[in-house]
Amino acid sequence: MMRLAVRIFFLLVLLLLALTAGAGYLFYKAWHSPGPLVADTTIVIDPGSHTVTIGQDLQQAGIVQDWRLFVLGVKLFSNGRPLRAGEYKFGAGMSPEQVMHMLVSGATYARRVTVPEGYTTAQALKLVAGAEGLVGDMP
Repeated sequence: MMRLAVRIFFLLVLLLLALTAGAGYLFYKAWHSPGPLVADTTIVIDPGSHTVTIGQDLQQAGIVQDWRLFVLGVKLFSNGRPLRAGEYKFGAGMSPEQVMHMLVSGATYARRVTVPEGYTTAQALKLVAGAEGLVGDMP
């Protein structure tokens, strides 16, 4: 009877190891595979946003397939570094890993405005206020 119990125990341990290895493989494959995004997309991450909220926003924008996979990957691979706020432009087919690295590094999308030489402060402020995509209060 004892031998049967030991055999069952070892079979259960082997089954658990096989399931864990299979789940790890599926996670690895999903983490490194291209994401669902088919065209470049810009998204704003608000300051103080929690990782779960960011993951849900990324899924809603079509940047990542599953926000839970993204959050788990961030917890495992970001080495405790936070995701940074800002405006980000994500390229088509970016993997969840690439998205995480972009958010951890703070590689935000830079908008450029050229102010011609000789413009007054009022003219420069008007030019900035009319620039596409810029939001926020003007001085």
